Amino acid sequence: NYLRDMSGCISNFTMSKPVFRKIRYDRAENYTQVIDDELSRTNYQLVMCILFKNRIDTYSAIKKKCCLDRPVPSQIVTQRCFTKNAMSIATKIAIQLNCKIGGVPWTVEKLTIGLMVVGYDVCHDTQRRGTDFGAMVASSDAKFSKFFSAVAAHTTGEELSNHLAIHMAAACR
Repeated sequence: NYLRDMSGCISNFTMSKPVFRKIRYDRAENYTQVIDDELSRTNYQLVMCILFKNRIDTYSAIKKKCCLDRPVPSQIVTQRCFTKNAMSIATKIAIQLNCKIGGVPWTVEKLTIGLMVVGYDVCHDTQRRGTDFGAMVASSDAKFSKFFSAVAAHTTGEELSNHLAIHMAAACR
């Protein structure tokens, strides 16, 4: 039912028939073993796992496997997502899947030629005192669908960083 709903809520998005693997026991190592087995045999564009329960250990193990050990985009949802508002949930998941494989969910027609949208924020890390991080993101195409991003550590307490000018110059290249 979910695949039917997802197919019905998207256009211009084609998807091969997915490969299903049932997990016998709801344990992190079972998920990662199946992912490892599958990815050792075939190159998949994306891995989607449906968990029985929302468990952080299972989520973390799957993300570690798919991000570090066998790099492949991944989407994790819980079984609860499929109980109500199926079309709404299918649409949201389809948008996320599309983004994870390089698609653009929506664009903005630029009103001003040469306009770049820039965002900047600072994280004051409470665990690692003495180091803060400044992060910048800037649009890099006419439809605001591609971005340049940069992160740099800087002196504690600063709200702006000396790296901001360097990052802006890099974004303009």
